[in-house]
Amino acid sequence: MRAKEKAFLGAAYVDSRYVCVGPDGAPLTPNAVSMHFRRMIRKNGLPYIRFHGLRYSVATLLHSAGRDIQDIQGWLGRSDISITANIYSHFLYSAKRDMADSIDAALR
Repeated sequence: MRAKEKAFLGAAYVDSRYVCVGPDGAPLTPNAVSMHFRRMIRKNGLPYIRFHGLRYSVATLLHSAGRDIQDIQGWLGRSDISITANIYSHFLYSAKRDMADSIDAALR
């Protein structure tokens, strides 16, 4: 798709090498990406979540699926595992309940 736009615009095409660009190749503003994401959510009747919230959701889902926190850290591109462990991988209620049940069983 970019090749067609680049060929059509010629020298006017901005080769910014960014992933999120407009039809002329110029980088989109962060607000443009967020607004498009918000419209897409509304259009599909999904509950509201901020675009950045997807990182939290993915980390939480990977953690709840049993993936190693260090693998999640690498996948998210974080340099410090403590950031991933403390911020991104929130325990789900069911995981907390399972831990409480384990303690209960051990004490019986």
